Amino acid sequence: MKCIYIYIYVCICMYVCIIGIFLTIDNISRAVWANEAWGSYWNWDPKETWAFITWTIFAIYLHTRKIKKLEYRSV
Repeated sequence: MKCIYIYIYVCICMYVCIIGIFLTIDNISRAVWANEAWGSYWNWDPKETWAFITWTIFAIYLHTRKIKKLEYRSV
């Protein structure tokens, strides 16, 4: 039974990493498109700001997971 929970946890972590990659690609392509359309990469409108906040939360989550893994390996 414990093996199933570990498998589910690993799958969720993998999906979170994939979502983070797509969020990064989305933010970069959105900035390129905004530069072509309006002449600047960033305008601080609510849609861009919340996309940046979401990406930042994902980045913090992924980095804290990596730090915790390194701490467990060193013990």
